[in-house]
Amino acid sequence: MTVILLVLVATAVLAWRLIDVQSPSKGANRQILVHAKHGAVATELDTCSNIGVNILQEGGNAVDAAIASGICIGSINMFSAGIGGSRFPPLPITHRRETNSSGGFMIVRHPNSTAKVFNFRETAPAGATKGMYDGDPLASLFGGLAVGVPGEIAGYAEASRMFGNLPWQRLFKESIEMMRDGFPVPPELANRIQKFGDFMLKDRDWEFLYPDGKLLVENDMLYRRNFSETLRKISEEGPKVFYNGTIAKALVKYIRSRGGIMTENDFSNYTVSVEEPIHGWYHGREIITCGAPCSGPALIQALNILEGFSLGKKGYMTPEEVHLLVESMKCIVSLETSN
Repeated sequence: MTVILLVLVATAVLAWRLIDVQSPSKGANRQILVHAKHGAVATELDTCSNIGVNILQEGGNAVDAAIASGICIGSINMFSAGIGGSRFPPLPITHRRETNSSGGFMIVRHPNSTAKVFNFRETAPAGATKGMYDGDPLASLFGGLAVGVPGEIAGYAEASRMFGNLPWQRLFKESIEMMRDGFPVPPELANRIQKFGDFMLKDRDWEFLYPDGKLLVENDMLYRRNFSETLRKISEEGPKVFYNGTIAKALVKYIRSRGGIMTENDFSNYTVSVEEPIHGWYHGREIITCGAPCSGPALIQALNILEGFSLGKKGYMTPEEVHLLVESMKCIVSLETSN
């Protein structure tokens, strides 16, 4: 599974207080309702959300919290995000070209209602050609030819430079320590290790997930000490070490050893695009999102379809309302595919 990292943040969150955490309905599947006075951080892992909260408590703003939380997600749930990609499997730095697994989009909205979009999608190597997968379509999914230049570190660095409050190095602290000292394998990562275990056992690149020859299971301690050192270098030397230094050299060497065409120039030439957001409306509410190639235009079109319905009157989405949402998304996907 690969996931686009989409971070929606507002600046100038100066304090945090957790008032209450409660389940909205008995027996709900990991659903919690959080009431907070000054700010909140939401990720797929409690550990990473808490790191974001720590950042807010130390005087960081929402940009700082989003970056620190994102680094954490890519470190623990490497199938969701990551500084080099989130393809899980086949390779630690390999991903599907048609998805944005090694970059993303960040929307920063200011208190005065202005906003900026950071587009840090991965890019194809300069040597890529339209017919490079002819005769071997699986090469677009597996191996070195499936790899794009990762954009996550560059995107985070640019957002931090423009809008962050805390030092760049501080945003990596907890993730560096966790990767060095170990962390319990969370449930979803454990599921994926078991699902793809047969594949990973055949590739020594995944040995950190079977250190004693046996695949890790939930709550086993997982150590990524080499990755901890990589994060430390990036935190101390900045994005230049990733795009112009020793890390870039190592990545290019590895990608090419797997049949890729990446060069060091592909890394050094990578740039982040800072763009204006696109706007839409839904039931009187302004929608601010990112433009193509982000899925923001599809979101606005889907909301336009749903404008004729009133969803969530009961405080939650009923099965029928979820069905309406799914059908609206299917309609947009069909239109995009036909175009």
